[in-house]
Amino acid sequence: MNRKTNLIVMVIGAISLLFSIYSAYVGRPFSEYFFGLIIGISLFGVAYINSQKQRNKDED
Repeated sequence: MNRKTNLIVMVIGAISLLFSIYSAYVGRPFSEYFFGLIIGISLFGVAYINSQKQRNKDED
């Protein structure tokens, strides 16, 4: 993935995390925000790792 794609995926992951945390804060059932947390963490983490690998590759 290129840098722009990584940034877009990280933003989508962060938005998913924020909405899941908000859902937990307002007292929604756990089953309604659980998958949002998992997806948000996964998207953000994979994009972050890819951006770090690409940054290291560009420095070499």
